[in-house]
Amino acid sequence: MAGAIGVTLGFLLVQIINTILSYFVMIKPVLGSSYRQYILSLWLPFLPLAADAGG
Repeated sequence: MAGAIGVTLGFLLVQIINTILSYFVMIKPVLGSSYRQYILSLWLPFLPLAADAGG
């Protein structure tokens, strides 16, 4: 079971790094200074999931 948790956390770390790098390489040149709107577009779909998980 510990191996599966390690793999899961490793995959999560890779996805976080990939999201950050893709912002600076591909998205920021197109958006300009719309960082706040970009972050909101990423986190907004997770809000209903967080509400369901919490209650």
